Amino acid sequence: MSEPTAKPGQVPEEAVQEAAVQEMEQAEAALREAAQAEAELKKTEALSRKRRTALVAYLAILFAVAFLLVAVSMVLENKKLQNYNLELQSSNEQSRATSASAMQRAEALQNENQELIASLEALQAEKADLETQVQTLETENQTLEERAQTLDDQRKELTSQKRKTEKAMDLLLQALTQTEDEEALAQTMEQLSQVKDDLTEAGLALYEQMTQEE
Repeated sequence: MSEPTAKPGQVPEEAVQEAAVQEMEQAEAALREAAQAEAELKKTEALSRKRRTALVAYLAILFAVAFLLVAVSMVLENKKLQNYNLELQSSNEQSRATSASAMQRAEALQNENQELIASLEALQAEKADLETQVQTLETENQTLEERAQTLDDQRKELTSQKRKTEKAMDLLLQALTQTEDEEALAQTMEQLSQVKDDLTEAGLALYEQMTQEE
């Protein structure tokens, strides 16, 4: 008898039913044989008691053999059913183990994903901080450049003013050395009048004093 196939998680009822049918068929065959034997027994009532006793013994043996076949068949079917249940239980345990392993792997992947997300957020925050620092440095650099330009302009202006002051003071000194030459002094004073604003306070006071003496 071939082993019945069954879906996972279901008891192979078809196998049990098939075994029961075969057992019934065997029992019916034994009963038919017994019936035939009884019919023959009725026809041969004239037989001796010895043959009748042998025939009864034969019928008993047939019944015993039929019962034994049924019992053996039931034992074999129960054994197959137990083996199938053991295989099914083992398969279920393997499935549970595989499912637990997959669950653990999924949890590990989820934890790793959360760690990566946290790392990404930290990197983004650090990037934003660095961008703010860079922007601050650029602003400070621009302020320093503007201040440097202002200082350079002031330096140029002071240098130009210094040159003008030096030129005006040179004319004043030249005028002081030309007190005896009135014509040269007049020319120098004329030039000095155009640049008197560039004189120092002391030089301007001296210039005003010289103009008053004239």
